Order: sequence, then C-alpha cells, then structure tokens
Amino acid sequence: MSLVTYWRTRLTLLSGGAVACVLAATAGAAFGLPAVGSRAGSLLAQPSPVVAIVLTAAVIFISCLLGTLLGGRIRPDAGLFAAAFSLVALSWQSGRMRDVLFTFGPATNPFPYLALELVILAALMGLCQFAILLLVGRGILAPDDARDGVPPPSSTTGEIVLAFLCTAGATAILAWFLVPTDGKQQAVIGIGLAAFIATAAVHFIISPTTPLWPHWLGVVAAGIAMYGYAYSDPGVLSTGVIDVPPARALPLDFAGAGIVGATGAYWYARHWKRPIPDDEQ
Repeated sequence: MSLVTYWRTRLTLLSGGAVACVLAATAGAAFGLPAVGSRAGSLLAQPSPVVAIVLTAAVIFISCLLGTLLGGRIRPDAGLFAAAFSLVALSWQSGRMRDVLFTFGPATNPFPYLALELVILAALMGLCQFAILLLVGRGILAPDDARDGVPPPSSTTGEIVLAFLCTAGATAILAWFLVPTDGKQQAVIGIGLAAFIATAAVHFIISPTTPLWPHWLGVVAAGIAMYGYAYSDPGVLSTGVIDVPPARALPLDFAGAGIVGATGAYWYARHWKRPIPDDEQ
C-alpha cells in the first residue's frame, strides 16, 4: 500500500466521523441536548428522557448511514465508526459526570440509571451493527478481508465469549488508571484509549479470528459493570466525588469514544496481520 493510499483511506474514514460530529453538534444545539441551562450529559437526566433518546437514536442512525456511504467501500464498519463519533460530539458539548450527579440530586444514586442508559445506547449501536452485517451478508458491502487480505472471522462461540470477556476486563482495568478525574477531555480520551489498547491486544494476541462486535460489546459491558460497582461504592455524591475511576465517564463516553477506540483498534490489529507482499519482504 502506497503512502498516498494509506492516508487517503484513513482520511476517508475520518471524514465520516467528522460529518457525524457536525450533525450531532448541530442537532444537539437545535433541539436542546443537553437541555438549555443544564450541563448534564446523561440522556436520562434530561427534562424529557424519551425525547432525548429519540433524538440520539436519530443522530446515530443518520450518522451510520452517512458513514457507510462515505467509507463503506473501505471498511464495512465505517458507519458504526461514524455513529460512535456522533456520541463523542454529544458528550463533548455536555458537562462532566459531577453535573449529572448534581442534576439527579444527593438523595439519588444515579448509577443504575446510567447503566440503563448505556444498555439503551448499546442496543441502538447494535442495530447499526446488525444492519451492517446484513449488508455484508447480501454482498452490498465488501467484508474486511476484501480490503486487507486477512482471512475473515471464523471464530467459535467460545472464542467470541473469550474475546468479549477479555476486552471487558482489560478495558475496565485500563480505565481505572486512564480516567483519574471526571474532566471532559480526561474521560473521553481515557475511555477511548482504554478501549483501543484492550481491543488491539485481545484481538491480536488472544482472539485473532473474532469479528469486531464482541470487542465493542466488551467495552460497553465494562462500563455497565463499573456503574454497578459504583452503585455499591459511590463516593461522596453530594460533592461530585466518585471513588470508582471508570464510572467518572458518561454512558455517551463508553458508547462513543469506547466504540471509536475499539473499532480503530480492530482495523489496526487486522492490518498488523496483513500478509507482506513478496516485493516488500
């Protein structure tokens, strides 16, 4: 692969993410997500959670479509990549986790609601993944092996479960060190980096024949598990102090930056396994 082709493909994939970010930021500002006068970056903490979820679902599905149109010929999961970027944009224009805590109030432990929100976001992203797999199965989108020459996924159920569990565990451990505060940049970059390192290591070393979806599901599962842990050890909610570092990230961060990191890592892990042509050896 020439250097020009290398950068052109990556810029094409990133262009889908950029378009999704603009769409999400515009829609969020136009329809009030987060609500006017609020910094809470939780869908269930909005004045009308149903409206917030419907708006977010629309942003996800439109972003997935645009990402597929722009980058689907390069990677079939380009649409999922773009949809995850739209959630990063929604999180970026919101506040920190402590703003969510203050919105719920000191008398309410918000972590069950945050876990439920992450389940909803995962379901929406799962619908995008299902649609992509359907398009690949019908030959409308080319699979990854048509692009990178690496054998297609051929994993057993046990290998998929192993990839899911290992990615979830590695993401949770890495996020424990990479999210020392609930600062916006810290949370987004920390979760994205944890997901990238976890997915790249697990896919390249432990489960090289698995598809993408067990890895990003593992990242989401890590967030749900950490919210569950934080429920029993929440810290001092009245002052915004959270004792479980990964729980300082919003559900939008796990479903957004987390899936961006997992998808990028999956692509790179496949690229690292690409056979070297004879003229490059």
